[in-house]
Amino acid sequence: MLFCIILFQFFSFSNSFGQSDCRKFKKGRFYYEGDNNRAYLIRRSGRKQIEWDLSVGTKITTDLLWLGDCNYQLIYSMEESGEDTISALQKIPVFIEIKKTDESGYDFVISGFDDLIQFNGRMTKINRKKLRRLLKGVRE
Repeated sequence: MLFCIILFQFFSFSNSFGQSDCRKFKKGRFYYEGDNNRAYLIRRSGRKQIEWDLSVGTKITTDLLWLGDCNYQLIYSMEESGEDTISALQKIPVFIEIKKTDESGYDFVISGFDDLIQFNGRMTKINRKKLRRLLKGVRE
């Protein structure tokens, strides 16, 4: 009986330890490079995410829904960075699974667009100062 209790506590601790690794990425500022050699900045808070494509200057706002500690869904609302009004061109669900975490960021897999795309990437957590520096010249 004591063995079963110890085993249960071990698996409970292991499970919560793995989940806490993903929780620290639910909010913050991030940087990643896409398959197309384009650089992106992310600001994530609450149920919203803002993504800037530094190569072309576009800004994309998404609704963010966490499906679990290491899985989330984004609904993209496309907008041009130079426009004064938000024009939602389409609503596209995209699913992200965090595969591996470390102190500087996480590896992820994106799938969506009716399974037309799937790719792997690396999201690096950055501080506010670096976000501001990288956003210079890109209109919010």
